[in-house]
Amino acid sequence: MLRKAFTGWNIITLFIMLFFALFILFPVILVLNKSVYDAESGRITLEHFAHFFDRKFYWVTLWNSIKVTIVATLLAVLIGLPLAYMLRRVKIFGSKAVQILIIVSYISPPFIGAYAWIQLLGRSGVITKFLNDTFNMSFDGIYGFTGIVLVLTLQSFPLIFIYISGALKNVDNSLIEAAESLGYTGIQRVMKIVVPLITPTILASSLLVFMRVIADFGTPMLIGEGYRTIPVLIYTQFMSEVGGDAGFAAAIAAIFIIVTIALFLLQRIISRQYSYSMSALRPMEAQKSKGIRNVVSHAIVYFVTFLSILPQLVVVYTSFLETVGGQVYTGAFLCKTMRISYLIVIFQ
Repeated sequence: MLRKAFTGWNIITLFIMLFFALFILFPVILVLNKSVYDAESGRITLEHFAHFFDRKFYWVTLWNSIKVTIVATLLAVLIGLPLAYMLRRVKIFGSKAVQILIIVSYISPPFIGAYAWIQLLGRSGVITKFLNDTFNMSFDGIYGFTGIVLVLTLQSFPLIFIYISGALKNVDNSLIEAAESLGYTGIQRVMKIVVPLITPTILASSLLVFMRVIADFGTPMLIGEGYRTIPVLIYTQFMSEVGGDAGFAAAIAAIFIIVTIALFLLQRIISRQYSYSMSALRPMEAQKSKGIRNVVSHAIVYFVTFLSILPQLVVVYTSFLETVGGQVYTGAFLCKTMRISYLIVIFQ
């Protein structure tokens, strides 16, 4: 019996369960315990939760997080779905390179995206100065709700794109041809045939995006300014310079956990209504397009790809610029300075 119990797969399963319990379940239990246990009086209390809902500032912050996450997730779907469909239906020049660039844009953390967009659209950003000087505008940067949504959307839509691209490989092209023979337009074919078939994939990828966006700390911290979200609120409550309240921070985290679990269960309930088993006997193939459709398809794909990879390009470019005090850019390249220093050392 012992030999049968200690098989290779059982040992691996046990190791995974212990890992899950130690690094996921145990921290959650500690947070929940901290949120309801008062160390001074040694009793269970719900004062921290009552304090959260008594102050408008706190529950409005929770709504801010939900609003940012919903908008960013919807925009990510609205960008990732058409992009994946275009690359699957239309032959795009350099499509392999486009897919690689989109994946690369997803790998980098949102913090880099926020930093890069501050360089471009901050109060002293390159694009901000150009718009204000050229068109006599008073654009004050992308700080706040708009900036957070912009960064998180461009950071998250590649995940939607990757999942939907895989799902489209299992869509039978004969279904689309049948719809076309019935007089359906291109948009109608997508909405009536393609979207219902890949709805489970859309919901699953949207859930992953939702969880990543709602838990993001770096982007709201950098460009949120007065627009607070729950991760920033938890950090400020725990690390406050005037005396942080760890119990209250744990209560906020517990509320956050409950909200995310509720949204996860809602996604599971909805996804059960759209369960399909697809087997593509004739998978979709990219076809060469002509005329305005070809131009528009290439323009959209290239423009979205450029926006997604732009933060990485900005980071690479600014990494070679010379700075004064580590913050102010002089306009000269660092390699030029290094070259001059090298010549001075040689002639000395």
